[in-house]
Amino acid sequence: MSETNGYATNAILQQAYKRRFKDHEVAGLKFRLRSLNAREIAAIQQKAKDDMAVNIYLIIAACVDGEGNPISGDADYEKWLDQDTEIIASLANACIRHTGISAFSEDSAKN
Repeated sequence: MSETNGYATNAILQQAYKRRFKDHEVAGLKFRLRSLNAREIAAIQQKAKDDMAVNIYLIIAACVDGEGNPISGDADYEKWLDQDTEIIASLANACIRHTGISAFSEDSAKN
């Protein structure tokens, strides 16, 4: 192993990192959130036409079952729109914090 003084090297790009998971509860429901990679966040930004769409696609991408499998897909977009806004707002905020997507949004707003 080469000396790196504790800094990341190009070797970090040679492996995909394990997903991080976090539980979130809202309105008596328990959701499991997974981390996303930059490719997944870019796909959300391409699909979404407004802030609500970003929130819904983020929820779709990040909410998983106990095994880490998505609980919904893009075909369920309209079903998410029919959910209580407390659930959507709370989940979207939790997803934003867990995935770090707000950092991407802030960078986009600056440009």
